[in-house]
Amino acid sequence: MEVDFSALRRRTLLYLVALWGRLFTLVPGESAASPYIEDERIVLPSWPGAGMLADAPLIYRAMAVHAAAHVMYGGEGFVRASLKPRQVALIELLEDARVEALAIERFPGLRSLWLRQQSCESLRAPGFPGLCARLTRSLLDPGYEDNNHWVVKGCALFDAHRRRWSDTRLAYELGLLLAHDLGQMRIPMRDQDLPAGGAYRDDNRHLWREPAVVESLVEQETQLVPRMI
Repeated sequence: MEVDFSALRRRTLLYLVALWGRLFTLVPGESAASPYIEDERIVLPSWPGAGMLADAPLIYRAMAVHAAAHVMYGGEGFVRASLKPRQVALIELLEDARVEALAIERFPGLRSLWLRQQSCESLRAPGFPGLCARLTRSLLDPGYEDNNHWVVKGCALFDAHRRRWSDTRLAYELGLLLAHDLGQMRIPMRDQDLPAGGAYRDDNRHLWREPAVVESLVEQETQLVPRMI
């Protein structure tokens, strides 16, 4: 049994209008595996499982508000070019954290909405996925404490650049730096190692664009990394 998104669409739209005072386009994605954004249209999948029916309004609200935060606070996108998978994954993780942090600054109640969708089980995952889950939780939850030095460093850098949270390049710079650290730690990312940031988050396909001149843009963006150390 699946949750019928159309029954929740009006309620979810009204919630977004109440937050940001503007209309968003919400589209049911019957075959979508996860939420995604396309030309500022927010596509939300049907949610499987009869046991989830009672939670459906909050699940769809969490998905829609996260995607809307990307629309409100996102930029033109990043250049994928020759980035390694772990670099892409961490840039996406930091961008998710950045737009959520901006939304929470304006609407503090959103923190608890998103925290309810975080999986405690993912925090115990080994290797790359587990570290990403722990960093994700640390960035979202001030009450969560982690003793891993990489996670602590990621949070410290993010907090130290609070004044740059509105800068869309921040996630790119931090993502490259933290990916470099993982490389130095010899922690690999396998093909199946996708960070578990919460099922309410979209797949971030909208973050990536084709560059007009790949080499020059990558060189410019890579040169920014030392400034973050």
